[in-house]
Amino acid sequence: MNLTSLSLYNYRNIRRADIPFGEGVSVLLGMNGQGKTNVLESIYLAGVGRSHRTARDAELVRIGERGAAVHALSRHADGTHEVRVNLHEGKRKEVLVGSSPIRRAAELLGHVPSVLFSPEDLSLIKEGAAERRRFLDIAISQINPSYFSSLQKYTRALLQRNRLLKQIRQGASERRELDAWDDMLCVEGARIKQTRAAFIKELAGKAGEAYAYLTDGGEAFCAEYKTQPAEIGAFMRERRELDVLRCQTSVGPHRDDIDVFVNSLPARQFASQGQQRTAALSLKLAIISVYESLGFTRPVLLLDDALSELDPNRKARLFRLIEGTQCIITCADEAELGGVTVERVMRVTGGCIS
Repeated sequence: MNLTSLSLYNYRNIRRADIPFGEGVSVLLGMNGQGKTNVLESIYLAGVGRSHRTARDAELVRIGERGAAVHALSRHADGTHEVRVNLHEGKRKEVLVGSSPIRRAAELLGHVPSVLFSPEDLSLIKEGAAERRRFLDIAISQINPSYFSSLQKYTRALLQRNRLLKQIRQGASERRELDAWDDMLCVEGARIKQTRAAFIKELAGKAGEAYAYLTDGGEAFCAEYKTQPAEIGAFMRERRELDVLRCQTSVGPHRDDIDVFVNSLPARQFASQGQQRTAALSLKLAIISVYESLGFTRPVLLLDDALSELDPNRKARLFRLIEGTQCIITCADEAELGGVTVERVMRVTGGCIS
């Protein structure tokens, strides 16, 4: 996949922009607060239907305006794919693929696949399991619509079961009513766990290779899927009384995690911030390799302020590692690039791109 162009209108800091991209490395230069990250965010929005920074679509519209738009064109083996996202004040966002509004979120996935690495991604290592599950779910969903469908069904059933647990505790419903939701959670949960396990097995290997390369073999990385027993049905029945007491479902893939280790120690507790950053970056880079190994096209790599914290050697190794991948980078100073060959340089000042 190659993102060929992006058009923005009243998106965040950017009044209007029409940006062509080449197949190599494109760079957005500018000081903080000028709109560089807005560009990467809008590409991510066109790919997965949501921002990586906020769940509130209203925050994506330029202050003082009533609407905004994102228009992305990408080239695939089967031709050009077009995605439009229209944001309107007081209304749900409208997403179109070609000229047709999508009916389900799954219809958007795969048209503008992307992997985004930003300063916030330290949370992938430092924060709780929810961050790692979100990372995993987005990575898998972009290439596996059936996984995304199972995830949606599971999430809806989980909400219903938790609501029912509260009603049971209040004496308004009976325990036998849980059976139907338990059955659905077991079916969809098993599919989710199986898909995750296979994906993480590939991801961990590729991330380990990326980490070793970035550190010149000086450090070791590994990641493991942390999940509950395979037979979640029996485990769920065993925990039913506890679930009623807490009004929360304690069993299922919504409790899964990825354990990340650097030099055989848990990265969350023992890795330095530099090691955590490299671990998070390695996991993101590994997604590209996994997609390729599974026969999918390479996504566009979005690096938001990723270079300033890397030493020259690690920076050079990063660019060698992503050779052949379309990459869009934001940075404050061209010197941060370390002499890498760049296909296109754009300066961003006050929301204007030149």
